[in-house]
Amino acid sequence: MKVRSEVIDYGTSPILAGDKIHVTIPNENVDSDYRIISTEYRASGRDQTLEVELELAKEPQLLADFIYGFRKAIQKLDKYKASSSAGGVSSGGGGGGGGGGGMVQHANEWHDPDMATAEELATHEADPNIHHNEVHANEAHDPDMALQSDFASHKDRHKADGADAFTVADLLDAVARIKVRKNSGASNVGVRRRLNLIEGSSIALTIADDPTDEEIDAVIASICGTGAKGYLVTNQNIATGTWTKVALDGEIFDDLGEFNPSTYRFTIQNTGRYLLSAAILFYEMTDQASIELAIRRVWDSNYAEIINPVGRMSGSGWCGLNMSTVTQLQANWVLELWAYQSSGATKLLRGDNIEGRTFMSVIRLK
Repeated sequence: MKVRSEVIDYGTSPILAGDKIHVTIPNENVDSDYRIISTEYRASGRDQTLEVELELAKEPQLLADFIYGFRKAIQKLDKYKASSSAGGVSSGGGGGGGGGGGMVQHANEWHDPDMATAEELATHEADPNIHHNEVHANEAHDPDMALQSDFASHKDRHKADGADAFTVADLLDAVARIKVRKNSGASNVGVRRRLNLIEGSSIALTIADDPTDEEIDAVIASICGTGAKGYLVTNQNIATGTWTKVALDGEIFDDLGEFNPSTYRFTIQNTGRYLLSAAILFYEMTDQASIELAIRRVWDSNYAEIINPVGRMSGSGWCGLNMSTVTQLQANWVLELWAYQSSGATKLLRGDNIEGRTFMSVIRLK
């Protein structure tokens, strides 16, 4: 008989060939013990199911089953001996006793001599404290248990250290694998248990575990065209003759978390080619005063200027300077915007919460 199911719960002990299980199928009038001839496990990665197919054979009755029946009969006779007046019961020292179902007493026990051989009775007489459920011919065991040969046969199906010959991991390793190929390819690249996703120079991967839907979510996105832009929300005083970091305290967009409005810094996430843009705007600047801006790469207490344009004021009033450049940046580089003016007095750098007045942006091109 074959049984196939996807709902068998075997806990942490896989069902193996040689095991004995009880099968109940009311519609087929099946209610008995069966010995497992073979076991097959099939795991479906697509359906997330584990199918178990068992080939069964009817379990024959063991000698222990018959002995257990004898034991119950002996227990009934033990109760019967309580009445010494019962018919066919006689007392002797281990001799023949009455025929026709007569009982013989040995020490403090009664039994039918037809149930045992002379050798067994002699063994019992030599040690009357041995109970019947412990001595049967040349064996000493509980009749509720199977014979020693049965245990030896089952033991051979296990490893030498007693562990199961096959574990669930062993079974899944053979079937729970993923076939991988390119969509435009005709053949499989490989068949493995794990798929490793590697970020390319222009690709960003976002991986998240989703236990609710029993899945891993992977988002693959191009990082070309991504970037960040910060701007000056609150007007800032810039002292004369002193380079000052511009406090870009507002954010317009930030695709990859590269801009921090608390530190006014951009941290590059991926190596690549970038478009850098920046602008500053002073109010009431002095005639012929110069203004400068610089985008600096900073580390520890050091810095290197990536770009540093200079402008000069003709007349007085509003004075602005803007720049843009394309350059190669490395991952984890930190960039800042700095401003300078030489009017001879502190001047106001205007932001006014308008993103086009004083700002800096970083956009990845490649």
